[in-house]
Order: sequence, then structure tokens, then C-alpha cells
Amino acid sequence: MECGLAVRTSSNRPASEQAGCGGSGLGMDRTDVVSSNLKSVGYDESSEVEVEFRHGGVYQYSGVPPEVHRALMDADSHGKYLAAEIKGKYRYERVR
Repeated sequence: MECGLAVRTSSNRPASEQAGCGGSGLGMDRTDVVSSNLKSVGYDESSEVEVEFRHGGVYQYSGVPPEVHRALMDADSHGKYLAAEIKGKYRYERVR
């Protein structure tokens, strides 16, 4: 996919915001979640979870196993699961 094409991802972000297209470097395709705290969650093959919060911040958590991501997506409360099982256990970086 070339940068700048008007293609949308499942999180409804333009392709130009995906990895490798310059700009912010944000690139993970995220899935919207029903949560009072989280807006969307993504996962990629390098074991990174990317979380977009409703307040606007986007964080990437490194080294998260696939089963932890699946449990996050299946949790009754995505925010509570993130706080209990991911925050403080995996290295993170604010990317936006």
C-alpha cells in the first residue's frame, strides 16, 4: 500500500497514518472497544499492544504475548484488565 492513499483501516484511520508513511509513525491497525477509558486496541507480530485512550493518548506496550492480548480483548472490562495485567508489567512508550 502506498502512502497517502485514501484507504481506511478497521479503526477508520487513513492509510497515511499507518507505519512507514512518515508523519507520526503511528501505524498499528487498532480495533475499537467498548470501554469508558479505552477507545481502541491493536496488536502486531512484534508483540506490541497499542492502546488509544479516550483522553487522546496512544501508548505502545512491548513484549506482550498473544494470549495476553486475546485476554485483554475478551475481558469484561478492557480498562481493568489493562491496569491489572499489562501496566507495570510490560515496557511502554507514549507515541501520541
